[in-house]
Amino acid sequence: MNRIYFITIFSLLILTTNSCQERNFLGPDQQEIDSNDYFTNELAFDRAVLGVYQKLVFFYNYRGGSENWLHDIRLLPDDDATTTGGNAFEIFGNLTATNGNLSAYYQFAYQLIGRANTVLQKQDELGDLAYEDIDLRATHRGEILFLRGYMNFMLWNVFGTAPLVLDRITSAEDFYPPNSSGNELLDQAIADFSEARDLLPDSWPAELAGRATRNAANGFLGKALLYRATVSGNSADYTAAIAAFDQVQGASLLPVYGDNFDEKLEEGAESIFEIHLGRNEQTDNVWLTNDDFNVVGDVSGYWGFFDNNFGQFGLQIYTATQGLRDMYDAGDPRIKSTFNASNGEIKKYVERPRSTGNPNYYNNARAMRYADVLLMKAEAIVQSGGSLSMLSIW
Repeated sequence: MNRIYFITIFSLLILTTNSCQERNFLGPDQQEIDSNDYFTNELAFDRAVLGVYQKLVFFYNYRGGSENWLHDIRLLPDDDATTTGGNAFEIFGNLTATNGNLSAYYQFAYQLIGRANTVLQKQDELGDLAYEDIDLRATHRGEILFLRGYMNFMLWNVFGTAPLVLDRITSAEDFYPPNSSGNELLDQAIADFSEARDLLPDSWPAELAGRATRNAANGFLGKALLYRATVSGNSADYTAAIAAFDQVQGASLLPVYGDNFDEKLEEGAESIFEIHLGRNEQTDNVWLTNDDFNVVGDVSGYWGFFDNNFGQFGLQIYTATQGLRDMYDAGDPRIKSTFNASNGEIKKYVERPRSTGNPNYYNNARAMRYADVLLMKAEAIVQSGGSLSMLSIW
């Protein structure tokens, strides 16, 4: 199986300055790297771009430190998944600003944005000398803008307002930027997705599958516009969202619904954007924080909250809500790949997993599928007063 392996170099690059000559923060076995000495060719930029992708994995894995897993922030509460045991993100009663998972989510998001801004700055400063292929330079910029846009969208979705960071932070006086206001995070995500879609390729070679495409940018642009329309009431955003969804080309629904979540069938015709979860069993220790100057940081994911592996942590697994279960008619073939009809245990991603003795899973997270695009387009049409006859073409 082809995988993207993400090289993490940013711990060495983001804040490396001349002061490192006086104080060695890295220890005797680490080499200090000045960022200007690193970004000298296309390969260095490509590795740096992959380092930005790698941070996405942190939102999907299990880390044995105080952060644990961050899935509950994304999945609870919702109308399809539920759990018991007083989960803070479901009942809100004991959810506070000091929650370790919220802190980790916030930290990881700004680490990704920091990496993205570093690459963008270095492209502006050194790109003319480093790149021979101007198309590759544009593609790299498109990837970085897409990833920064995706993270600002996620920050807006979780926090509403949080700092909007558009430049590389190189000075301690900039460590605490002011909060954004209104929908500024979402506005910036829309701007980044809009620029990215004009720079990204339609597809990648099989060995590079998982990198952002024009379809991914259009899909998330439409999603961000749809979300903004729901809070602003701006009909123009609905229209723009529909136009973006219409630009998603070449994708199709899979005949077998369960194939969308099979590890052996990743990056299928229905996939718009997948977060690649790989295997690196020598250094990817799920019980440790793995991003401290390792050549490869976290690469595996964690889906144990969907199955009985959760029991080893003394926690209840996530199950399908009764409302979701009631939406399916008896005999619906999608039930088998969605949940256990008798007890509601969710089957997505874990029906056919491959894992080791650790709670690693290697099944990619499907961040957006073509089915999502069609449903969001339908919502935009309905909410903007469009004709339902437009839906019959599907």
